[in-house]
Amino acid sequence: MASLSTPEIFTYSVYLQSAFAVPPQGRFGNALPYSLTGQPLSLQHLSVVKKFKISEKVSYTLTAAISNLFNHPTFTAPLSNISVPGTGAFTSVVGVFSSPEKGEPRQVTFKGRIEF
Repeated sequence: MASLSTPEIFTYSVYLQSAFAVPPQGRFGNALPYSLTGQPLSLQHLSVVKKFKISEKVSYTLTAAISNLFNHPTFTAPLSNISVPGTGAFTSVVGVFSSPEKGEPRQVTFKGRIEF
C-alpha cells in the first residue's frame, strides 16, 4: 500500500489508486458513493461596452464579450470503476453543460447596435 507522502499519480489524476481496492466477493467495501468527484467549473467571462454618439439622436454601441477568458479546460468526472486500471483518471474534456455555463474553449464575440 502506498503512503500519502508518495502518491501514485497517473494521467490527469490526483487520487491514490491503491486507496481504492476491489472488495472480496460478497462484500461492498467502505468507500462512500460518489466519493470520486470531478473538478469544479472554473470559468471567467469579460464584456466590454463602448457607446459612440453619431448625432444627437443616433448612437452606435460596440460590445466585445469573451467567454472562458483564461481558457481553463473542464474535465468530465473521473473514472469510478475500481475494477479496471486508470481509476480516478480524468479522460476527456466537457463540451457543453446543461446549465447556461459552458465548458468550451475561449470564445470571443463582437456585437454592434445602432440606436435611433
